[in-house]
Formats: sequence, structure tokens, C-alpha cells
Amino acid sequence: MSNLKIVAELASPVAFAGFLTIEGPLSYAVMKEKLGDDYEHADDISQLTEVPIPVKKWEGLYKASCGFISGKETKVIYHKKWEEGYDDLVNFRGRREKITVGTGQFKSYSMPLKVYSTTKVVFFVDGDKREIERLLKYVPRLGKKASQGYGIVKKWRVEEIEKDLSVLIRIETDTSTMIRAMRAIPVEIAMRHDISGLVMFAACKNPFWNPENMTKCIVPEVNLERDPEEVFL
Repeated sequence: MSNLKIVAELASPVAFAGFLTIEGPLSYAVMKEKLGDDYEHADDISQLTEVPIPVKKWEGLYKASCGFISGKETKVIYHKKWEEGYDDLVNFRGRREKITVGTGQFKSYSMPLKVYSTTKVVFFVDGDKREIERLLKYVPRLGKKASQGYGIVKKWRVEEIEKDLSVLIRIETDTSTMIRAMRAIPVEIAMRHDISGLVMFAACKNPFWNPENMTKCIVPEVNLERDPEEVFL
């Protein structure tokens, strides 16, 4: 295992709520490689399990930071609505039917999205460089609504670095030392290691949309004033 910097160079703005992780994309890549075109996302909580990835663990968490960016935040509203004019194109097998838009797969909704204009997302990981590079070829996008054109990855860069910035960072001043989180860390674990920072109710491990993985966490500020590669290295 090595201390790594993983950079996603983007071709479009990225959308996310709270923070991005590299654990989810790597887990997706593992399953995509294993199952190929037969792979589908789980659609039921009972199907959600942690997929092993080539990253070292610490306190039961993967040593993988949140994704750091430097960009302008804007809000957009994403609308999903079935166009009733296309009902006649659906094969109802001879029955007189109509697409239900109040519930289920075709439910109409409007979703507010935070979108960030940034050229890259930077992660820090303690993991297997060669294996991670190989898996990232299965990850062409990051963040929410990637299928709508957000978070398109133009290029991945994986580089070895000296510092371990995957979980925490020590900030030295003339009078004290502060320990800040680099990823979501449950409060009880953070307290044992004197880690301080912003408190948020968040998922601390993959699968991140499993409610059972949600808890009160210490999380980092991920939208920085300067290029993350300059801030941390």
C-alpha cells in the first residue's frame, strides 16, 4: 500500500451534496469488472453490502479522503417528467393503460442540485496504486446526475506522495496543533483521536445511500479557496 493522490480532471461541472467519495466509484468498478454488462445497481436495501476495494483500513473505515475541489457553487433545479405525448410508443400488450407519474419508476419530481464549476477533484488514499489505476478505467463520471452530463472525467491521475492525507491532517501553529478530518469520521472515533471539524449527519462508509451507514460525523470543508493540490502538498 502507498500514500496516493488521485486526481479526476473534469470535462464538465460536478454536482454533489455534502461531499464526494472515491470509495463508491471504486466499489462500482470492482462490481463492473466482476459482472460486466450484467451489473446493475442494487434497488433494495437488503441487497446493499460493502464491496472490498484495494484500500487500507483504519478504525473500520477505508483510508480514503473526501474529494476536494476549488470552484464556484451554483444551484440548479433538475426536473424529471414523463412526456405524455409519447404514451402511444409504449407497448401495453393490447391493454388500455397509462403511464403512472405519481409513484414508482416514472414519478415526476424536481430536485435541487448544488453544482460546482471546477476543473478537478482531488482525493487522498492509502492503497494499491496499480490496482486503483486499473479500476478507475471503469469510472467515467463522478457525483450526482452524472448521466445528465455532470462530473464527466476527462482523465485520471494517480501519484504517490510522501504524506498520508487519507484520514486526517495535522495543522501546526506557533502555539498548538490541530487535527482535522480529511474524510467523514464518526464523532466517537474522532473524539478518540482528538480530530475536530464540521459536524454533519452523514454516511461514513460504502454503500453511502444505505441509511444504516448514516451517523453523526466530523467532516472536512471540501470546497477550498485554492487548488487542493497546492493547499495540501
